[in-house]
Amino acid sequence: MFQYYHLKRSHRETYPFSWFDIIGIRFFDAPDKFFIKTKVRFIAFVLSFYFLCSVVTYECFKYDEASIRGLASIIPSGILGVIGVAKQNIVFRPKNRQRVAKLIKEIDELWPSEDQLVEYGKKKILDDWIKKSAIFFRCIFCAALAHAVFSTFIMSPSVLYYKRYVNPNVEIQEPIPMSVIRFECPKALFIVYILYQAVISVAFEVICYFSLNIVIGLKIMNIKALFIILQVDLENIIKEEKLNQIVSNTDHCYDELKKIVQRHQKILSICDNLNELYSFTTFLDVTCAATVMAFYGFAVATEVNVVNRVLHALRMASVSLTVLLLTWPAEVLAGANDGVAEAAYSCLWYLGNARIKSLVLLVMQRAMIPVYLKAFIFSNVVLETYSKLCSTAFSYVSVLSQVHEK
Repeated sequence: MFQYYHLKRSHRETYPFSWFDIIGIRFFDAPDKFFIKTKVRFIAFVLSFYFLCSVVTYECFKYDEASIRGLASIIPSGILGVIGVAKQNIVFRPKNRQRVAKLIKEIDELWPSEDQLVEYGKKKILDDWIKKSAIFFRCIFCAALAHAVFSTFIMSPSVLYYKRYVNPNVEIQEPIPMSVIRFECPKALFIVYILYQAVISVAFEVICYFSLNIVIGLKIMNIKALFIILQVDLENIIKEEKLNQIVSNTDHCYDELKKIVQRHQKILSICDNLNELYSFTTFLDVTCAATVMAFYGFAVATEVNVVNRVLHALRMASVSLTVLLLTWPAEVLAGANDGVAEAAYSCLWYLGNARIKSLVLLVMQRAMIPVYLKAFIFSNVVLETYSKLCSTAFSYVSVLSQVHEK
């Protein structure tokens, strides 16, 4: 039974799997003493999630505002709901969780041990890369958590309470559609009901939505780390100070280089498995982002109420962060294989025999093919994708504004 703590420590600590434990989701086998507690938390969250989906869908269909401006807050919520259901398929289904765990184990098999990091300053190189990656993802996660708490947990219940008990005629929209108790009921029951929905919404948004994208991004950055360590080994496989050893023991050098070639092939295979697992959700995130940002941007541009304008702007920023979580690591991955080609060329391959030269040539040929995170079968995701989506969203905003004016 492979458990989470069986992963190498430096690799294991890069993933925020403790957040998934909160709702009872475990990608690796859990110890028997936690099995029942984990299942209870998971079942409770799944039932709550589907209940929330049903009531939000009901509220959306009941919405009778037919204007473009009125639909600007409903359509994005529906699109994000579809994306959320697609993502929950990864974290809720045991088969998909096993595929996630398998991919992480494949990365861990190639992850260098402490003994392997001693040479050529690889430990410092790896630690620096992990720290730089962690800073980016922690900043994004803190921003996502702050937005979810403020917008979903604080503002949505507050707006509903204000409309119900203070000023029913106020024109403020809650950030996400929520079900309310239509009949007369105690104030405490009303507050508990809307807070219950807010808690489930925050848990899903932060843990299943943002954290899943963070896990995808971290896997990409860890794959990039494997490429970096491979480059260091390749650059140092043939050195001038090793020349006498190469001449006297060519077979040993050939065997070491052969292991590097096999490692490179395994890393490329991991990239293929990554796309096979996440290409569909990446496709949904990328293709729907421009439309969602356009509707929220239109709402910001046309809203008269300042509170509504701020809330829509926050939702638009949240969607933008979701796309950035994918496009920036994808850009890093796109250039990862180029470094291997440069490392192969910079090593003193011409000092080896014909067999060594043929292996170096094989590495260079494989490294000339870029590695991309794919949005299904339609396009490659890079940082340029993010700028194109933002540009497209602003174009849509102008179109919606013209329709609204007419």
